[in-house]
Formats: sequence, structure tokens, C-alpha cells
Amino acid sequence: MAKDIITMHNNYLQKYSNSLNELVLQLGIPQDVFDPYNERIAVLQNIERIVSKIDNQKLNSANYISKFIAAISGGLFDAALNYLWNETILNIQRKIIQYDIDYFLEQSSLSEISKKQIKTEDDLSKLNDYELIKGAREIDLLSEIGYKKLNHIRDMRNNISAAHPNDNILNADEILSYLRICIEEVICSKESEIAIKVKEVLQNIKSNTLTKDEIKTMGSFISNQPQRKINALAFGLLGIYTNENTANFTIDNISMLYPYVWQALKEEAKNQIGIKIGEYAAHGDSTRSTKGKDLLTKVEGISYLCEEQRTFELKQALENLTNAHYALNNFYTEPTHAKNIAQIVGDRYNIPKIIEEEYVFKIVNVFLGNNFGYSWEAEPILLSLIKNFTETQIKLALQLVLDDDIRTKLHNTKSHLRYKKMVETFEGRLNDPKLIRICKKINDSKKIYDIFGGDINENDKDKILKNYF
Repeated sequence: MAKDIITMHNNYLQKYSNSLNELVLQLGIPQDVFDPYNERIAVLQNIERIVSKIDNQKLNSANYISKFIAAISGGLFDAALNYLWNETILNIQRKIIQYDIDYFLEQSSLSEISKKQIKTEDDLSKLNDYELIKGAREIDLLSEIGYKKLNHIRDMRNNISAAHPNDNILNADEILSYLRICIEEVICSKESEIAIKVKEVLQNIKSNTLTKDEIKTMGSFISNQPQRKINALAFGLLGIYTNENTANFTIDNISMLYPYVWQALKEEAKNQIGIKIGEYAAHGDSTRSTKGKDLLTKVEGISYLCEEQRTFELKQALENLTNAHYALNNFYTEPTHAKNIAQIVGDRYNIPKIIEEEYVFKIVNVFLGNNFGYSWEAEPILLSLIKNFTETQIKLALQLVLDDDIRTKLHNTKSHLRYKKMVETFEGRLNDPKLIRICKKINDSKKIYDIFGGDINENDKDKILKNYF
């Protein structure tokens, strides 16, 4: 029956397409803004096979999928992509709410400014799309591959959809691929095994007074997780512990569990937790600051507290620059934040060790620009900061060819050339033969993102860092 309806719809579509073309011709407005009739048919003939993967309950509320089909029928693929992305984002928000929104908010990639916007579940819409999918990845609601694919679609949505003025074209194969990815990776996806286990840990911590044996079992589970997941749990549990509304028995549970988490953390993560507690104080949140220090005292980690206000100010300025970069009108707003960073860094360019990695990433990330180009006013400021990178910071900048977000940008010709421009500033300043070879490898490459292989997982990254850096 469905195939008959689709066939009938497609038959009427030819008449509608001709009628629409006659209408715009009569009005004297452009006709070439509609995607070709044969491309629309190609999508509609395949759409049932893909959409049928969604269960009936979700289909009944998938309003944007209906709008997606209407936009396809009308030959507006750019609008269809926008509707598809809206449906995807709504589903990610629902998954976060069903999982544990408090835990999501305490992930390290979310700034304090972003978190303070979230008062209720409805406020999740105040996060930008990058923050939302990045946070969903960090709590394993998205797979590593799923995150990469969605981040690519996010980039395409920003650059070729109806969300912004553009003259780019989507074809049937591309829009069908995006539809399949969004349905499989988000709308129809199930929680991963590790996400389910972490969810159980959080639910147990929040609902029961746990015994020492139960805590020990949880601690053993946490200690055997990937480092990224241990880091996420450390920040998540810190956030729950310091929340003024957390029940006393939950605080006791975390007090017993946190030593297992702390022992499994590496130095960088411990330093970041110290910064996080410093941020509480800087934002005037004395309750969270006091409770955070209390938790560090219990794991003998009080020495990791960051007392330098300059560190916090620099971290805040970097977050502001990144937020501006991913927001509208970024080319006009980035310079103000870049100037602020330059003032904080000063003439000595002495970057605190505990924030060095974040500093390099965020400066380089914004310097690379996006598909539309880069901020001319911010460019000389960022370039000056890059030219004063130490050899250690240069090494971190070169290692960014392995970072998922930077690799996505490097597929863009403009960002590719910007990265090479940055590497040129490193020449003559390096003593390490390995780094000199990497610079040459990058300068000679036509595809920087591919110099170590196309699809790189976490294990590959560790091997590459060991062998090449």
C-alpha cells in the first residue's frame, strides 16, 4: 500500500513541479532554485526503506520528518536538511533528559556560562548544536563514528542548508545519506553497553545508601574503563557532589567512590578538576567551591587546586572565543575575545601548564576558520599568539591533525591552507627532528587529514603519537 501511495504521489509531483515553475515564471522570480525533478523522485523512492526503521511511537511525533518530505517534494533540499537536523537535535535532547541531565551538564566540554543557562529540561535548546552533540558523545549517547558523522552533517547544515544564505547544491544521494545517518545514529539508536552501565551507577548512587562492597564493585568497574570515560565520571560525580540539592546519602556514596575514580585519573584531568573548583569560586558559587574542596580533601588532592586567577581568566576568555566561533556573526565577534586573550597572555606568553593543551587547541581551532573563511580582524592577533608558541605548544598544535574536530575542518580547502600557514611559522624554531619531519610531511601533503590514514580510532592515535611525536 505504501509503495502505491508513493507512486501516486510521484505521479502528481511532475504536474506540481511544472505548475510551480509556471507560477514563478509568471511572477518573474528565479526558477533555478528548485532541485531537479528526477533528484526528488530518487529520494522519495528510497525514503520508505529508510524511514521504516523508526518505530511507530517515534514516527507519530516526528514532525520534522513530515516537513522534510514536504521540502523534498517541493525541490528544496536545503530546507529538507534543516528540518532533518531539527529532528535529530530534538531526539538528542530527549535522550539526554532520559539519561541524566545533571551528569551531562557536568562534562568538561561545557563551559560554566553554558551550564548556568540550563535551569529546566526545556533550556537544553539554549546550548548550541556543537555543545549538544559533543556532550552526548562524552556520555556515550553517541558512538565515536556517529559523532564524527553528525559533526560533518552539522557542518553541512551550517554551510549548505536553508539555515543561512548560500548557493550550494545537495543531490539525492547526499540527502539520503544524511537521513540514514541521523536515523541510525540518533533517532533509532540504543544506548551503548557502557552508557547503560554508567547510568546504572548514577541511579544507584542517587537512590540507595551503598555498602562498601557495592562501592568496591563500582570502583573496579570504573577503573577498567577508557581514560576518556573515567575523566567524564570524575567531572560528573564532582558536579553531583557539589550540587546544593544532592541528598546526604548520595554525598556519602560519592565520598566512598571518588577515591577509586581519583586514583585512575591522569595528572591533566586532576589539574582540570582543580580549575573547575576554582571556577566555582570565581563565579561566586561558594557552596560548590566549599564542597569541591571538601571532596578533594577526602582524596588527598587539595594540592591540585588552582589559586591563580589568571588561569581562570584565560580559560574563560578561551571559552568565550570558542563560543563566538560557533555562533552567528562569528567573524565580527571573534576579534574582541582574541584581543582579551592577548591581553591576559601578555608579552611573556607564559601559559600555565595546566591549561596549555586547551589554549593551543582553541587558538588553532579558531585560526583555521570555517567554510566561509576567517575573521580578518582576529587573524593577526591569533597569528601573533601562534608565532609565540613554545616548542611544546608547537608539538601540541601539530598533534591536532589527529583531533576529530580539526580533521573535519581540514577537509575544507580554506582551513587546510590556514593550517599550512600556521606550520610555516614553526619553521626555523624547532630543535626536535621528529617535529621538523612532521612539518615537512604536512607542507608536502595535499590532504593533511590523511597523512596518518583516513579513519583513525583511539588506539591508532596512541600508536601515531608514540611513533611520530
